[in-house]
Amino acid sequence: MAIVKLGVLNDPHIVTEVSDYSDWFDDALQECGPSQVDCDHIWVLGDNISNFKTYTTWSDDIYDDYYEFTRLLNNYRTFTKQCCPGNHDIWKDVYQKFLGPTCSVKIISGLRFIVIDTTPKNLRTPLWSRAMHEEQFGHVDQWVLDWLKEELDSDTSIPTFIGCHHGLLPHTFGSEIYRLDTTCSVGHNYALALNHKVVNALIEDSNYNVVAVFQAHNGHAYHHPVYITQNGVDYFFLKHGRMGGFGYDRICWVYLDTTTPSNSRVYSRMISTHADTQIKALSW
Repeated sequence: MAIVKLGVLNDPHIVTEVSDYSDWFDDALQECGPSQVDCDHIWVLGDNISNFKTYTTWSDDIYDDYYEFTRLLNNYRTFTKQCCPGNHDIWKDVYQKFLGPTCSVKIISGLRFIVIDTTPKNLRTPLWSRAMHEEQFGHVDQWVLDWLKEELDSDTSIPTFIGCHHGLLPHTFGSEIYRLDTTCSVGHNYALALNHKVVNALIEDSNYNVVAVFQAHNGHAYHHPVYITQNGVDYFFLKHGRMGGFGYDRICWVYLDTTTPSNSRVYSRMISTHADTQIKALSW
């Protein structure tokens, strides 16, 4: 029997000069480590740094923040890792120097883990920087769609799990998250990839075996991951990681049983007590 444990972290918003952010991320990584969940693999799904002072203007603090993020991440060598960018990772050239490609794939025990980039290529133009920072929606560029299709086509039967920063489905969860529709304004497309329907059509194609999608960037309003199942794919919405003052005390982790897939589960874990709450059973 092969068991794979996936830790799903998101939105750490590392700021070197504010220790709360680093402390939360370090605690979350420890929770994924051998003394607790003992994950085989982890995702960090965007907004790896905050870049809150100079969102569209260069500052050397950006290097410092990525250095701190990678220092914390590399302290833990018991699991493999994948990251993707979020709307705060606006300097993609620097992101790639520290963290590598913005899309990646990893095969573990016959399961495929894919993270994709939901931030547009022209991120630093005035239109997109305002859209990404103030309205906080995203977009999956054509090259990402082409790359994702090529990866899915390379093996159509392998159970596949996809992680990303921006939401790929509208939802109504939480008091701070309003119904997401096609209008471009705060409170409507907040957290959503604007061309999500194109992505949905690809990953929900019955020729592929996409089991679940995990999406970050979903605010502070609910206490556990929530989900919607659409055309056989489970879409999980993850609350922000540590945001100064919000004190979020949970991580998401996934137990995957490759021998008996119906034993697979998605959990929310409270860091302070190490207590798990089952969110949903998975199968494929």
